[in-house]
Amino acid sequence: MAPLRILVTNDDGIEATGIRHLSQVLSPYGEVWVIAPSSERSGSSHAFTLKRPLRVVRLRERWYSIDGTPTDCVLIGYHGIMKKRIDFLFSGINAGANMGDDITYSGTVAAAWEGAILGIPSVALSLVSPFDNLEIAGLLSVELLEWMKKHRESFYKRFLNINIPPGPIKGIKITGLGHRIYKDKVIVERKNEDECYYSLDGELSFKPLKGTDFDATSKGYISITPLHWNFTDYEGIEMLKKIMDIKI
Repeated sequence: MAPLRILVTNDDGIEATGIRHLSQVLSPYGEVWVIAPSSERSGSSHAFTLKRPLRVVRLRERWYSIDGTPTDCVLIGYHGIMKKRIDFLFSGINAGANMGDDITYSGTVAAAWEGAILGIPSVALSLVSPFDNLEIAGLLSVELLEWMKKHRESFYKRFLNINIPPGPIKGIKITGLGHRIYKDKVIVERKNEDECYYSLDGELSFKPLKGTDFDATSKGYISITPLHWNFTDYEGIEMLKKIMDIKI
């Protein structure tokens, strides 16, 4: 029987502590391939590269860096390097949370999302506080792998977004996405009359809604949120059928 082929990627870059730890803990359970951005690509969301050749460097056996986004890494890994033979995909372990509205910006989540689109059972793993409970994240990854092997049919076009809080862990909760509150501000540094630099900064908070990822992690629980590739608002379809009267 051929060994499992596991793709490990991230958005923190090929040298990140999280991806090294994740690849180490999963390596006894299959053939681990690490394909990750050559530098940090946090906040890259689901972007991928068009009209520019991507530099792929083989660092050692089954370790590759790519000068692109996390989505680039998944696509090149699947269609090129691993030749469409990927059993499971793990993205992370990210140094920072990816919850609520933040998932729309996250390269970590986007890599797992792309895996789901390709039909690969996929997981995105993040630490709410960087490197706090890294060992627990690794242990959970192994447990998830063993569990998903038994339930592969349940993960077609679906993936898991997991966030692990700092401090003592009280347990695991299955959650929905919460709502992030962005208190953004723009900092302007003027160079001259016609040129300036804008920086985005500000404070983050969240709505303490029961059953959400923010609520669970704030209370010491690991949050596991199932997500789907399909954004379709099916209730919205029925609503529009009833009320849409625009004619062209």
